[in-house]
Amino acid sequence: MRRARTPDTDETPGGDSFLDIVANIVGILVLLVVVIGVRASREVFVATEQRPTEELESVEELRKQTLTAIGEARSRQRELRENAENALATSLESQRRERERAEGVHYVTKLRAELDEAREVLTMNDRETHDTHNALAQAQITLDRLTAEQIALASVEPEPDVETVVVAPTPIVDGKADRTISFRLKGDRLVYVPVNEIEVELAKSVRLPTLTDPTKTVITHETVGPIEGFRGEADLAWRVRSRGGRVGVTSQVGRLILREATPLRGESLDTAFGQGGYVDSRLGLLNPENFVVRLIVYADSFESSNEASQKFRERGFRVAQSLKSDGAPIGFSSSGYQAVTQ
Repeated sequence: MRRARTPDTDETPGGDSFLDIVANIVGILVLLVVVIGVRASREVFVATEQRPTEELESVEELRKQTLTAIGEARSRQRELRENAENALATSLESQRRERERAEGVHYVTKLRAELDEAREVLTMNDRETHDTHNALAQAQITLDRLTAEQIALASVEPEPDVETVVVAPTPIVDGKADRTISFRLKGDRLVYVPVNEIEVELAKSVRLPTLTDPTKTVITHETVGPIEGFRGEADLAWRVRSRGGRVGVTSQVGRLILREATPLRGESLDTAFGQGGYVDSRLGLLNPENFVVRLIVYADSFESSNEASQKFRERGFRVAQSLKSDGAPIGFSSSGYQAVTQ
């Protein structure tokens, strides 16, 4: 009789072997390690992504601050350069005026001495003849200036489609005096205004425009200078006129504006009217009976204008004053310069 074989394993429920228990524990530990690793990788990835963004924002802000500082430095450098240029121009102008005044003092003093010496030895008739010669010399200078203007205007060549018979620019009208000399009083400083010189230069440099329609007026803008510290700007109205079967081109100055090109010019009243000052260099050789002083007064110098006018009258000149508001340019028009003779 054969005996049945008994299995080696224990079939009792809940009786797992030691190795099974160890395997389960190891599996649980592996799962924990995997979960912890996944979470750690996510946190590192997020930190890695955020850090470059913060660094980029810091770099961008630093770059903007640097560009702003560079722009401010360049702007400051430009201001310093402009201030240096203005200071240099003012210094050069002051040196030039000082040289001109010294030369004018020497010339006027020498000429007055020669004239006084010559007049002392002349008889009454000879003195009258001498004065007549001086008046003729002044008239000859004026005639030469007008002749030069006429030649300059006559040399302008018209366009082929326009037959020019006469070119006769209308001069600026001054109904108060035929011959004037202008001064400006601003900031209690007196400066000569080269109105006559700018008019002459304007007549020389003007160019005839193209006139295609005889019924329309052509406006041109001309700029001359700077002359003695001023720049002139003029509007000229050109039109074609027919009279007695003759066709001509005429021009009229609509307005003339003088703008100061060199700032801080002029002299105080005491210096200007002193020996060898600004006034003597301009009026020393002029006959007061033939000239009227045109005094352009700005509002900041209104109180000292009476003193300046009185000093001009003491030299025998008539004075025509006009008041300007601060910042307004010196202007003229074809209808004449508005002034009151005092």
